[in-house]
Amino acid sequence: MKRTVLVCVALLLAAGTATADTTFTANTAYYQVTSHVSEEHATAVAEELTALFDFFNSYFHFEPTELEQALQVRVFADRDAYHDYISRFIDRPGEDFVYLHYSDPSRSQLVGVADDTSQNRTALSHQGFIQFLRSFIPHPPLWMREGFAVYFESVRYDPEFATISYRENLAWLETLKAEAEAGLFRELDPEDILHMDTRQAQEQLEQFYPRAWGLVSFLLHSPVREYNRLMWDAISSLDRHASLEENNQRVVERSFRWVNSDTLKEDLQFYIETRQTFRGLVQEGIEYYADGQHERAEQRFIQALNLQDSNYIPFYYLGLINYTRGNYTLADFYYGTALDLGAEQALTLYALGVNAYADQRFEEAVELLNSTLELDPEQYQDKVDLLMARIQEEA
Repeated sequence: MKRTVLVCVALLLAAGTATADTTFTANTAYYQVTSHVSEEHATAVAEELTALFDFFNSYFHFEPTELEQALQVRVFADRDAYHDYISRFIDRPGEDFVYLHYSDPSRSQLVGVADDTSQNRTALSHQGFIQFLRSFIPHPPLWMREGFAVYFESVRYDPEFATISYRENLAWLETLKAEAEAGLFRELDPEDILHMDTRQAQEQLEQFYPRAWGLVSFLLHSPVREYNRLMWDAISSLDRHASLEENNQRVVERSFRWVNSDTLKEDLQFYIETRQTFRGLVQEGIEYYADGQHERAEQRFIQALNLQDSNYIPFYYLGLINYTRGNYTLADFYYGTALDLGAEQALTLYALGVNAYADQRFEEAVELLNSTLELDPEQYQDKVDLLMARIQEEA
């Protein structure tokens, strides 16, 4: 459902210059978005952020009427303008988006640059969540703020259907697995994360982000309901008027005090150790395929794609599996997708050629095999010659 967006245009005279900067403002129930790009862009950003707001709030259940004012957002058309603006407030501007928080809500704003890259959408989801959370709870526990921000980084908005698609961000999983294997979890005291302040987080930045994400993921996805309840109790214990230290203490006393610290640490480690990564699933799939266990291989590759669908390897192997089964149309689809995602061209074109030959699409097979030779004659000359001879016999 499309949300109501009001748009207005303003012509601002840049200070100290004779050039005018036209801005476009879009307003929704939660946001006021100022775009330096276009009216359509202001509206699109406002709709995306409003959808993200509703998605974030499906976890936190804040009352939107408690917002003191609309959340402020400013998006620039290019990075130079963005950096010029943001450098007035902070020394190191973010590459795509950054949230500036002040005790006066009218000064707080999310600032970014217009860009359609995946990195830009990741930054918008991350920083957009921080703006959302701090608009209701100015000083939430750092593990909750940054852990959820990382957790939501892979959330994406579909403007065609005005819907949010969610895929858990597992970027830090392998880092935590390495910590678990190295025995570092034995030294971890969960209360250190729960009580962490800004200075401590900065000093332990490389460990803090993966551990904060890991704690959030564990509390949300643990099969033990008592741990799921811990998260909801932690959220409900937050106080809008409390300091960071006070909210940290409220969360510990009203949620985590009922849990044995050693048990929590052991269960968290077990959760991390048993979570499967994209890389691990792909490696298992390749091993099963090499061993002739195609059904198990297929399961692993599909599980891997459920975690990440931008890598060509699972698609290529699913093409091989379906070729073996005689599902040539499906094999074509998987090979073609692998090619689009960056698979080695000669290898994949040869596989497509073999698949077309098996499906008796001889003209298409000849075209694909010739393309293979153009790319890598040394590697494929003998293989192509043999297949071409078969085509001539059978055509």
